[in-house]
Amino acid sequence: MEKDTLNKKPSKWTLRFLDLIIDIIVLILAGAVLFLSYLKLGNQYSLLLQLILRFSFLLYFFIFESIWQRTPGKFLTGVKVVSKDGSKPSVWRILGRTLARLIPFDPFSFISANPVGWHDSVSGTYVVPENYSVEDVKSLKVKKTKFWVIAVVGLCWITISSIGVYLFLVHFQTQQNNLIKQSVSPEAVLGQKYSDPKFQFTLYYPAGWQVSIDDNGLPYSVFFIAPDQVGAPNGLRGSVIVNVFPDPSGNNLKVLSDQFKQQMQAVAASSGNQWTVVSENDEAKLGMLPAVSCITTKLRTFDNGATYVKEKSEIFLLIKNGLGYDVEYNNDMYKFDAMKSLAEKIIATLVLK
Repeated sequence: MEKDTLNKKPSKWTLRFLDLIIDIIVLILAGAVLFLSYLKLGNQYSLLLQLILRFSFLLYFFIFESIWQRTPGKFLTGVKVVSKDGSKPSVWRILGRTLARLIPFDPFSFISANPVGWHDSVSGTYVVPENYSVEDVKSLKVKKTKFWVIAVVGLCWITISSIGVYLFLVHFQTQQNNLIKQSVSPEAVLGQKYSDPKFQFTLYYPAGWQVSIDDNGLPYSVFFIAPDQVGAPNGLRGSVIVNVFPDPSGNNLKVLSDQFKQQMQAVAASSGNQWTVVSENDEAKLGMLPAVSCITTKLRTFDNGATYVKEKSEIFLLIKNGLGYDVEYNNDMYKFDAMKSLAEKIIATLVLK
């Protein structure tokens, strides 16, 4: 019996390594549940869930080992945490053991014939088979693991796990991107597809909107008219318009933009209005094509000098196959912002052949 007591050793390092793997799996599953809960609950409990996610690793070991002396991994492998005198560790001792897990390479410091990790040594604890008595624990004789063994195994583990985490994140990001694309796809958001019979461009628009074509050769215009403007005298408002015209700029967007502005100002002036560019972006994109975008207002001036905003527009100018495209959304000033987001979604679906 005395000989049997003298041969007592801490839990084998292979079992402890298995404990670690099981606990990591449990933590990943719990983290996934918390993350999905965070996405579902939104801002209601976001701060609490973020704190739990950030400190889940430490909370996991502290709670399980302080209450039950073992984590789920240790339950499955039949081992427990004890103080060096064989008693149940105090909460403070488990807290020190938990914080010591933050030491670099600590998870591999138990690799030896008589495995005792750094978080064991710092906290004055052992991991032993669950059937060990107090006398068995007191009789333990342990050896320290050589640092170079810990370093080599730790580096290998970090390399392998880093590759695994990277591959997981790449896969996760790809899945997220696919979900985002599906959720904001033109079909999902808008529903109706328009394919132009003359210039073969396509564009998606909402159900209930009407399409009207003004074909005078060139310029050529297609109007996508909101339901509340169908049949109204000012039916061009609350609309998305695609105008196709010969490119007079020689495939130069900057020149095209300047010519377009001069023309619009002249047309507005001839009808007693004032056309003004409020903001401009020379490096815009529409699909994969470079574009010039601008926000404009059209003011009407009365004889007494008073003015009021008649219309506001967001305009995209681009060039494709020797043709100029003026893609715009316009509306009454007080309605413009309310429909701007939807109009931009419609315009963003334009594909030129």
